[in-house]
Amino acid sequence: AQERWKGRLWEIVRSKPPPKTVSCLQADVVSCVMGMGLEHVEEFVDARSGYSLDILLPSARVAIEVDGPYHYAADSRRPLGATVMKRSHLALLGYELVSVPYWEWDALDTREEKQDYLRDRLEDSNRRPASASETQ
Repeated sequence: AQERWKGRLWEIVRSKPPPKTVSCLQADVVSCVMGMGLEHVEEFVDARSGYSLDILLPSARVAIEVDGPYHYAADSRRPLGATVMKRSHLALLGYELVSVPYWEWDALDTREEKQDYLRDRLEDSNRRPASASETQ
C-alpha cells in the first residue's frame, strides 16, 4: 500500500506547475535542502485538504513548513490559530511536520550550520528521508 501511495504521490507531484513565488527565507531553506541532496517538491498542494506545503520530502512523507513572522502573534513566538490548525490537519493527513521558525533560521550564519540544523530536525524522530542518490 505504501509503494502504491508513493507512486500516486509522484504522479501528482509531476503534474503540478512550478512554484510561483516564495519568500527569501523559504528559498534559503529550499537551497539547503537541495544542497543536502534530498528529493523534494516545493509548494506541493495536498489534493485532499488544499493546503500548500512549503517543502515536501515524499520519500519520508515529511512536510517542511517555513514559518516566517506572519505565522506568529505580534511580538511573540506564539503561532497563530491558522498555523496551529494547519499543523494539526497535516498530522491528521499522515504527514510528519518539521517547522522551521524564522528566528531559529536567522540565528544560523553559514550554509553548513543551516544544513546541520535541518539534519537535526529531520533526525529528531528518525524522519531523515533518502537522498536522491540513495533512491536510484
